[in-house]
Amino acid sequence: MTKWKGRVASVAPFLGLVTSSVSPGVLNISGLASGTSLTAVAAVMASVGGLLFSPMASAETLSGANTTTITKTGNPLVVETDDSFGIVTTSGPALDLRGTNGTTFTDNFNSTITGGTYGIFARNYGTDALSVTSTGAVTGTSGDGIRAFNDTPGTDLTVSAAAVSGGKYGILANNAGTGALSVTATGDVSGTSEKGIYARNYNTNGTDLTVSAAAVSGGEYGIKAFNFGT
Repeated sequence: MTKWKGRVASVAPFLGLVTSSVSPGVLNISGLASGTSLTAVAAVMASVGGLLFSPMASAETLSGANTTTITKTGNPLVVETDDSFGIVTTSGPALDLRGTNGTTFTDNFNSTITGGTYGIFARNYGTDALSVTSTGAVTGTSGDGIRAFNDTPGTDLTVSAAAVSGGKYGILANNAGTGALSVTATGDVSGTSEKGIYARNYNTNGTDLTVSAAAVSGGEYGIKAFNFGT
């Protein structure tokens, strides 16, 4: 036990947290005696650069009927819907999602998502993965139904959709990350003037490219896919 500003306090829970969260090769606390002050413990904990208490990203929930573009950013960005959500815009994208070091959008409620340009525009900057999941009809009136970009030095890009349509592309997925690119569509996908599905894994350090679809049509191609990875 030790006193901190006149109060009795125990450092054991803090030391237990440190020892269970950080490997001995990263942090050596063997020299801390039983009477170590909380100031010393704080210094030890600070030495790991906030590793122990890095906040987890909390999901932003979209709800209600919407008629204007919803724009979300975050580091990382996690967005989900509830069962009341829907959006129809006559100009601009329905959803404009731009995350850093991880970007995730999940709709499990068959939501209608219609944009004047894009239905869903999603981009991940920095590290980690980009994931877009939709279970309802997604429409990009003059642009793409779903347009997804994962920048370098990201990892995987995953698009999982039901019915998707776009004035240009149905689904356009570009992965510049070092992981895999996967596009799955269980419903009809159409791209009026371009491709129904255009998937490109263009980092030479990338891995797999997978396209799984039910019915796809396009003004130029139904499906066009390139994998420059291994």
